[in-house]
Amino acid sequence: MTFCDLFALDAASYNQVAAFGSDVGETVESVIADETALKHFEEFAKLTHVSESVHFLQEATEFVRTCSEDPNKIAPMAKNLYNRYICDEAENQINLPGDVHQDIVADLQNPELDIYNTAYDEIINLVRRDIFPRFKKSAQYRALLHEQDSERIKKLLERKRNESGKRATKRRGSHARIENTMIADTFANVPAPLLRGASSGFSRTSRRLTTGVPGMQTTIAGAAATSSASSVPENKAAATGVCNPIADAIPKSAVGSKLEGT
Repeated sequence: MTFCDLFALDAASYNQVAAFGSDVGETVESVIADETALKHFEEFAKLTHVSESVHFLQEATEFVRTCSEDPNKIAPMAKNLYNRYICDEAENQINLPGDVHQDIVADLQNPELDIYNTAYDEIINLVRRDIFPRFKKSAQYRALLHEQDSERIKKLLERKRNESGKRATKRRGSHARIENTMIADTFANVPAPLLRGASSGFSRTSRRLTTGVPGMQTTIAGAAATSSASSVPENKAAATGVCNPIADAIPKSAVGSKLEGT
């Protein structure tokens, strides 16, 4: 069973989410550029006592990025990198060929943006050749893969919730349309006097049911007009807009007898 089966996603959605982070961890550059991957790589480098190489790659990259935006920072940042990683007294000295070291010392008199390009190439090739293959066999690399899988599952679940929400919204819209139709059909069969009666129960019910329902007041008004056209002439109470079905149902003779008895 694949994630696609597990989360009931279509193939396109699954492929889009499953590709998340698939290239991270495959190259040194992708690890350095990704915050999560770099965290695991730094942990491995510290345990294997090669963290100075990883940190130099990070800071050399930051040197180029920052000084490209502000050339005035080239000289102080170049000197700082030299003191931290190049000079003989550097606490985190990296392993460079002698000629590369000498060229850097000479270029520090008037440093340019590319002063550490050769040193960067030397160190990243060392990492690719020796450090990175060992990292890909380590527990730290397995932890990175596990974290990437967890993130993929999280994104798949989020995509699934979004798709379910869209389907639920569509169903609610369909239900509302069905209910509106049922209400309209109900009032279309109610006699016009009852619909128009200001104090009638049907009138109050229609106002209550149609409040906030777009188009329903117009539908019921149309139903009243249709019913009126086909009904018998209205009595005096209906003509004045007052209708009391209970009072109309009491025989006039019964009312007269009651009065005479009193």
